[in-house]
Amino acid sequence: MQSVLDRLAKRAVQAVGQKPIDGGAFIDLIKVHDCLTCADDAAVAALRKTQPTLRAFSINGAQKCASDYRLSGLWGNVPASCKNGTMLLMLNDVGYSLWGWPNRFLARMKDAGVHVIIAQDVVDGQIKGLTDVNQYGDIARTFNGYIWVDNIEELGAALKR
Repeated sequence: MQSVLDRLAKRAVQAVGQKPIDGGAFIDLIKVHDCLTCADDAAVAALRKTQPTLRAFSINGAQKCASDYRLSGLWGNVPASCKNGTMLLMLNDVGYSLWGWPNRFLARMKDAGVHVIIAQDVVDGQIKGLTDVNQYGDIARTFNGYIWVDNIEELGAALKR
């Protein structure tokens, strides 16, 4: 029976059109390239168990972090669900509902080791990235986290602000 890591590795390399590798080779690959890895909850748990320093997140966990912060951020707290993790925000989520947005919020996240990602939406369990250059205008100029895009060839040049 394949391990969770072996299944994750197989899906990851198939997505980029490479030949299959095992879970150990996958971990080596993401260590070398310092990747932020998105996987399902089980795969993230397996990655964290074997390699606690790897940067991995699940969509559910990253969205829970954002929801928990909205409930407790008013007092300057960063919830346990966020610490040393990832927060996934939808483009229409950024702004006043995030206590301290943008500068205090970003400083709190940095101090807590949180990677912040802004995307357009989550559809059928998949992150949908920005698709239009005009969407960048909805993001604070001081934002220094990750922006998930669907086509970096078309939108990447506009990221150089």
